Amino acid sequence: RPTDLDVDASGRIYVASWKDGQYKYKGENIGFLALLTPKGASAAAAPDVRKQSDTTLLELLAGPSAVERMAAQWEIVRRAERSDFRKELEAIAAGTASLSARVAAIFTLKRAYGEAANPLLAELAKDASIREWALRALTDRKGQLANVPAEPILAALSDPNPRVRAQAAVSLGRLGRAAYADKLVPLTIDDDPVVAHLAVKAIVS
Repeated sequence: RPTDLDVDASGRIYVASWKDGQYKYKGENIGFLALLTPKGASAAAAPDVRKQSDTTLLELLAGPSAVERMAAQWEIVRRAERSDFRKELEAIAAGTASLSARVAAIFTLKRAYGEAANPLLAELAKDASIREWALRALTDRKGQLANVPAEPILAALSDPNPRVRAQAAVSLGRLGRAAYADKLVPLTIDDDPVVAHLAVKAIVS
C-alpha cells in the first residue's frame, strides 16, 4: 500500500507504505519504508554541494539529476552575494541545454538576482521553447513587479500553446495593472477551459 516515494541523488528509491493501516489506531507497528536499488548496482556518492567549486555547481545544475540540480540551485543562490553567476546562468537559460536545465537556470537567476534578472527573462519570453517558464519567473515574486514589462505577457495571450496562454493570464493577473484587463476578455471563451477559467480569475484580481 504505497503512499509516497522519493529518489535521492544516488538514484536510490525510497517508498513509504501504509501496510496494515486502518482508520482506527492499531498500534505502533503500521507501515514501513522500503529502499529500492537495482540488483548488483552500486550507488555513486552524492556530491556535497557546499564543497563544490562554482564551475561544478553550474555543471550539476545543467546535469541529468533533478536532485543534484535542486541542491546546486540552492547553493548558487546562497553564494550569489559573493559570486556572480549571472552570465553563466543566462548562458544556460538561453542556450541548448536540456529543458530542465534551462528552467532551473531561469528560476535560479530570478531567486538570486531578483529584478536584475527581468530584462533577460523578458527576452527569453520571445523564445517559444522556454516562454512559459520565462513568463512565470517574470511575475513570480510580487514584490518585484514594478519594472516588469507587460509587452511579452500581452503577446503571449494569443500564443498557440494553451500552457503559454494560461501562464500569460496568470502573469497578467499578478501584474495587477487594471488598464490591461480588457486584453484578457477574449481568453474567457478560450477553447481550453483551464485558460478560460484563469482569464476570469485574472480579470477579477
